[in-house]
Amino acid sequence: MNFFEKFGLEFHVFSKELEVASPSGNPFEDHDHLIVRLIKCPRNQDSQEKLCLASWDLVVFDEPTSYLPTSSGGK
Repeated sequence: MNFFEKFGLEFHVFSKELEVASPSGNPFEDHDHLIVRLIKCPRNQDSQEKLCLASWDLVVFDEPTSYLPTSSGGK
């Protein structure tokens, strides 16, 4: 079951192709429901800037423990 069937919402998955096809050039502004792998944004300065320019009402982080800093050595 996809998000549309379950919640009535259409989601797009962020990709370079989606970014290129985006009417404004900023898919974060053009799509209300966008799924983005956070590991990809920090590596791309242009994507970071576009993400910061977009207005957001809500951001959901799934599996937040995977985004916590890791310690080296020790325990």
